[in-house]
Amino acid sequence: MNTDFNKYIRKPVIPSFDLKYDAVLNMSDRNCSIGLFEPCAKWLLPQYSPSSGLAVIEMDMPTGYVVQQGHLDEIVASMKYDDLAKADFDGQKVILYFNKIKSDQWACAKFRADRWFPVANMTEVHQLRVYEYYEPNFHNTSYYTTFQLQSLDICHVCGSFQCPYCPYYNTAVTFLPTVSFILLTIAVQMIGMKLT
Repeated sequence: MNTDFNKYIRKPVIPSFDLKYDAVLNMSDRNCSIGLFEPCAKWLLPQYSPSSGLAVIEMDMPTGYVVQQGHLDEIVASMKYDDLAKADFDGQKVILYFNKIKSDQWACAKFRADRWFPVANMTEVHQLRVYEYYEPNFHNTSYYTTFQLQSLDICHVCGSFQCPYCPYYNTAVTFLPTVSFILLTIAVQMIGMKLT
C-alpha cells in the first residue's frame, strides 16, 4: 500500500536484515552508460537462527538500464557468491535469490547494468529490499541514489550520431574561410593564370 501516513505504514516486527551497498553505483564512461551494482545483506537475528531461510534481494534499476540475463546466469554458475541460488532481471529490477543469508558475513552479488535506452533527468532514488521468502515479515527496505544520472541532460546521454546539435560529442570545427585564406586563394589562381 502506498501511503504518506505513518500509522498506515507496515513496519517490520523486529529488524531482521541489514542492508549495505558500498559500491552500488560505480558509473563509468563520460555519459554513465555502464553501472556496476553490488547489493549486500546480513541476517540480524542469530538468537533465532544462525541464518535466514530462503532470502531475496530486490534492487530497482535506474530507468533505461538493462541487466543481461546471461550475465546473471554466469554469476550464479560461477559459484563466486556463497548461497546465491538464482538471479533474474524482470525489466525493472534485479532479483537475487539466496538459499540463506548468514549473520556472520555479508551476502553480496556484483553485476553490471548497461544503458540501452537514452533517458535523462531521471529519478535519483531507487529501492533496495531484502526479505525472507517464506516469512516476509522478516524484511528491510532501503533506498539508494544516483545523483550522477539525475544531473545528465539528453545531450550527455544520446551520443554523437543520434544528437547532431549536441555540443558534448559533436565538436567538429566548421571551416570558415578567413580573409587571408581568400586572398591567398585569389593570388594562387592569378599566378596559375599567368603561367598558362
